[in-house]
Amino acid sequence: MLRKDIINPNVSLIIVTYNAEKFIADCLLSVNKQNYTCFETIVVDNASNDNTVNLIKTGFSWARLVESQQNLGFTGGVHLGYSIAKGKYIALLNPDTRADKEWLGNLLTVMERDDECGICASLMLKWGTQLIDTAGDGCTRAGKGFKIGNDQPAKFYQETREVFAACGGAVLYRRKMIEEIGFFDNSFFLLHEDTDLCFRARLAGWKCMYVHNAMVEHKVSSSIGYKTPLAVYHSVKNSDMVWLKNMPGHFLFLTIPEKVISDLASLIYLGIIHHRLKDYLKAKWYIVRNLKNIITARSEMQKKINKHGKLVFQQLTPFLSNKFIISLWKSKYKELRYFLNLPRG
Repeated sequence: MLRKDIINPNVSLIIVTYNAEKFIADCLLSVNKQNYTCFETIVVDNASNDNTVNLIKTGFSWARLVESQQNLGFTGGVHLGYSIAKGKYIALLNPDTRADKEWLGNLLTVMERDDECGICASLMLKWGTQLIDTAGDGCTRAGKGFKIGNDQPAKFYQETREVFAACGGAVLYRRKMIEEIGFFDNSFFLLHEDTDLCFRARLAGWKCMYVHNAMVEHKVSSSIGYKTPLAVYHSVKNSDMVWLKNMPGHFLFLTIPEKVISDLASLIYLGIIHHRLKDYLKAKWYIVRNLKNIITARSEMQKKINKHGKLVFQQLTPFLSNKFIISLWKSKYKELRYFLNLPRG
């Protein structure tokens, strides 16, 4: 059954596509099967050069298609969709996902239960499995966003609870919050723009809730690739900006040692193991060249919303904590074993 036009949608669902021909159909089919129906679907195509646009026009005419003449990145694409969105709530969904039929309704139930909740995170599973991609996101004191529960069985995360941040690949935002603190920072282009937004939201006093029964399957890294030059560049650049822009007051200086160690780990992991030293250094050079603008953005933002700084700092994960280091080691061990030619076991 095709969806009907919604004149006054409660939710605006935005999907940003770029060369998504291979997986956008699964995504939109799942959107069409949502049990909650008071929402509009806006698909923003970032100048794809495959058959994505034609596929949407011919097979999913109920979706409102916006064609950009250039690749605006994830942030720019979301902004373009948001500019025409009508909903009280803004949902985002990656084109390489497949949402459970109760996904949107369950997010909305939790959101409407608490007026202080500005963000609801989904349970994102690796495609075709019960292994977690992310069950809400965290952020280290070095400004590095990370996935909670990655590669663990979903049965261990069957409780709705407050988390620091939410992955922008399957999320619900309150429009009132966006109007108060702004939406994604366009200078991020893609990656960690969601961490930056959640950091600002937390500083403004908004809650972020992980909703355990709002499930989507995710074809991890199918859109931008795994450890590609694009992904490495924006990941390094944007992690630096999250830290520089948002770390509250004097905590910025207190966390410099953790930031240095985190950067050294990234240099080894990305620059040496994955042979992306050029992209790593390019990202650092961007920060140097744009430091004045970043500091200006920080000053303007901190004056407006830095009233919960101490509390937010306590919610960040120490980069040097045993729990985080063990989790990080487990997630990277297979790659390190291959690189160092270590035996199994």
